[in-house]
Amino acid sequence: MNAEFHYYSVYFLCLRAGMSEKRCADIAFSSQYVDNAILAYEIDDGGGFSYRSQVTQNYIFWDEETLRGIYLPFHFIPGVLDQASRERADGSASRWAVTPDSPLAKELLVAALKSGDDFRIGIALHTYADTWAHQHFSGRVERGNVVDPSSPLPPAGHLQALRAPDDAAGRWTDARLVPELSRVDNAARFRLAARKIYRYLRTYLRNGFEEEELVLDELEGA
Repeated sequence: MNAEFHYYSVYFLCLRAGMSEKRCADIAFSSQYVDNAILAYEIDDGGGFSYRSQVTQNYIFWDEETLRGIYLPFHFIPGVLDQASRERADGSASRWAVTPDSPLAKELLVAALKSGDDFRIGIALHTYADTWAHQHFSGRVERGNVVDPSSPLPPAGHLQALRAPDDAAGRWTDARLVPELSRVDNAARFRLAARKIYRYLRTYLRNGFEEEELVLDELEGA
């Protein structure tokens, strides 16, 4: 997903869930910053406390350190192997393959919500949302990521599919999947992600889902 979802849609969902504009801004900023943090910064508060910020995106290198420290934990959370295998045309899948709404991604999101830390919530929402956009890809360089055998690009994440999986209104073909799933409608995938996120936020705030469809329709229209 890109800023259209990670920032703007997340901000909208937080606002409609009932959060203050300040919380919405902090959460949405943190969600998008996962894609923006390509450099580490030395932070010093002037009072003796300092730390080095975490890099969470790298658009250049796909070495082992980048895969393990950036792509796997922040963009390609491993999912449910049986599900990934069933949905692939060849019936095989990597144990690192992403599946939407996976148990590990949910565990991370629930832990973030329980912490009450809006910056942590934003980061977890980024990772959770990406389980829909990045499904059937993994954060490693491996055969299961090949969508175009003639591509000169390595099968790293969804690199061979370029930006297609992240375009909120995009439609594309994923020939790796069984025929009934191979024609991908990102708007439908992203609506499912938005529904789940809205429900988590409303539950966190101890509210119901009565206006869920209205909220999702408004978001889709926007």
